[in-house]
Amino acid sequence: VGYGNAANATLSVDPAAPVLRLSKQVRVAVPPGPWLESVVVAPGAALEYRFVVENVGNVPVSGVTVTDPLLSGAGVSLAACSWPLIPVASQVDDPTVTCVVGQLTAAAGLVTNTATAQGTYAAAPVVAPPNDASYFGAAPGLSLTKQIGLSASGPWLSSLTVAAGTNVFYRFTIANSGNTTFTGVSISDPSPAIDESQCTYVDPLPPGGISVCTLGPVAAGGAGGST
Repeated sequence: VGYGNAANATLSVDPAAPVLRLSKQVRVAVPPGPWLESVVVAPGAALEYRFVVENVGNVPVSGVTVTDPLLSGAGVSLAACSWPLIPVASQVDDPTVTCVVGQLTAAAGLVTNTATAQGTYAAAPVVAPPNDASYFGAAPGLSLTKQIGLSASGPWLSSLTVAAGTNVFYRFTIANSGNTTFTGVSISDPSPAIDESQCTYVDPLPPGGISVCTLGPVAAGGAGGST
């Protein structure tokens, strides 16, 4: 009579979970800067974008491409951002692919563009959550208007003829005509009769902001003229 033992084996199969993840970054192209989620540049600067797509699921994803309407609309080709297959991570397979596209000419102001990555598994679409990168085209600008009047309330003129010794007032108007915020705004006037240190301006001065300082009375001198 022989004796034996019972044996069994269990096979567990995880359900297919196709998942893609997209990361998008931007940098100044010339000279090449670091890859960032957001950069501040001068309008007209050349920019490049980098897309990193990773298969974080448990099955391969095929026909992976990147879509970015803003870049495509600006004539930037995304042909390099296309891969026939992204495998699952293993000791021999890298589940990450990368592409760099450009160049895009920076405009003024804040520009954010969003991209998506998509592929297929078993004829079903696999879409990564959208990811964006942005840049701010900084275009600083200040304008100064200097006017003169006979009283602290005006009327204000660009020029005025008075007798020597007449009390006059000066008004300085600073306007932020750019798209960046200024701090520590001040003026300089070479006229010894004008003490510009008495002026206090809005600080910080935001885009579109206006700050006014009125000085006087100042006795008009014989030479006239003040810049």
